[in-house]
Amino acid sequence: MSNEPTHEHEQSKKQPTVIRDGRLKATLWENESERGPYVSIDVSRTYTDEDGNPRDSRSIFVSDALRASELMREAYSKGRTIEKELRREHQAQRSQEQGPER
Repeated sequence: MSNEPTHEHEQSKKQPTVIRDGRLKATLWENESERGPYVSIDVSRTYTDEDGNPRDSRSIFVSDALRASELMREAYSKGRTIEKELRREHQAQRSQEQGPER
């Protein structure tokens, strides 16, 4: 797995926000749907392959489970903050497109 966007994230125009805890990583993607903006999260574990190249795996060791849950807690908090800002921007853009109210 690479840092390339998956099909779900192809519409994202911004670089993702990445939160790390050692070899664990949470990647927050800003997305847009017909219902408005939202954030999705990918969780992965970074490892080095036999050729010395860094790779990401969605598999997490049992010994990393607690750290992964704390990483998700942090990603949740950051994602909620990002979503609130995206919704504010989205609403402002929609208001501007609709013009002044009468």
